[in-house]
Amino acid sequence: PGTDSTNISLKIYAQALLLIPQHNPAATTLAAQDILAQWGQHPIADDVRFLRARALLLDNRPDEAMMAFGELPLIHPESPLLDRSLFYYAEILETFQGDAAGALQAYTDLLTQYPGSLLVSKARERIRALRSAGV
Repeated sequence: PGTDSTNISLKIYAQALLLIPQHNPAATTLAAQDILAQWGQHPIADDVRFLRARALLLDNRPDEAMMAFGELPLIHPESPLLDRSLFYYAEILETFQGDAAGALQAYTDLLTQYPGSLLVSKARERIRALRSAGV
């Protein structure tokens, strides 16, 4: 899968984004998978993978979403979405997996790896809450 010189992938991505507010995460997931299958090396591939992960979470598929958020830094190590991906990963560990210690570590990783992230204050809140719960 290569790049798309006709911007078809961008149009499909825009349509997939619109499916989220329409409460259609399953269709969003399918659209994202189609984009990645056809244009996996496109510059928006990290955005598409992130969208797919969010859609999986909204579709109540937390295990698949966690894997999708977890693979984003491996596939796109320079993506500006890595802090958000790690935050969602931590939330899934905490909320769906019941892994408070793992979530605490993921939130802490966010603080150390992305100290300038807009999510630092939320991560600190979650760390405080987990520690006060005895984790």
